[in-house]
Amino acid sequence: MMTTMYFKKSQEGAASMSDIVEEYFRKRMAEHDKETAKTFLQNGASIELVRKSIPTLSLEFIEELSEQVMMSAK
Repeated sequence: MMTTMYFKKSQEGAASMSDIVEEYFRKRMAEHDKETAKTFLQNGASIELVRKSIPTLSLEFIEELSEQVMMSAK
């Protein structure tokens, strides 16, 4: 079992912790981008505006999300 000292005192531990933090950050940013896109679309923003504002999301994803938002609004 890895201990706190492993992460604090060894180069391998520091590298592992750095990788863990980076992966967490990437996941949170992806979730944030998706939620922001959904909010944009719910408030009437165009697919093109969302694409330009959140370039990390694919056009295909934004189009699918737009369809979901439209279906849930009915």
